[in-house]
Amino acid sequence: MKVLFVINNLYTKGNGLCASARRTISKLREAGLEVEALSGPNWDPDGEKPKFEVDVRFIPVVNWFTKKQGYQFAETNMAVIREAVQWADLIHLEEPFDLQAAVAREAVKHGVPLTATYHLHPENLSASGGLERSRYFND
Repeated sequence: MKVLFVINNLYTKGNGLCASARRTISKLREAGLEVEALSGPNWDPDGEKPKFEVDVRFIPVVNWFTKKQGYQFAETNMAVIREAVQWADLIHLEEPFDLQAAVAREAVKHGVPLTATYHLHPENLSASGGLERSRYFND
């Protein structure tokens, strides 16, 4: 079975979401599944590259926050998305953002089944503004 794992960037460091995704992909591969990523680029020239690579998306102001969290968004390149969806038997969406929405719409058109997960804590956002210890703000 060919599983497409859709995540804005699988290769960022210091980000729990990305680390969890890499572990999940590793375990799925160990179980005998063919798993490939639709992701932004790996900036490590010696590191693994996604089979389906899209560019980093620049969002003014937002990129300042996401960079502090070890995160980045990816562009929704429809040519790459179509190729990836047509390759896959099953698609897993790791986040609920623009890239995943575009992939989900294309998957529905082609009848490819989808799964999805995501986690976000208030501290992921408040830490970027220096409010990670504010019980009032985070509650």
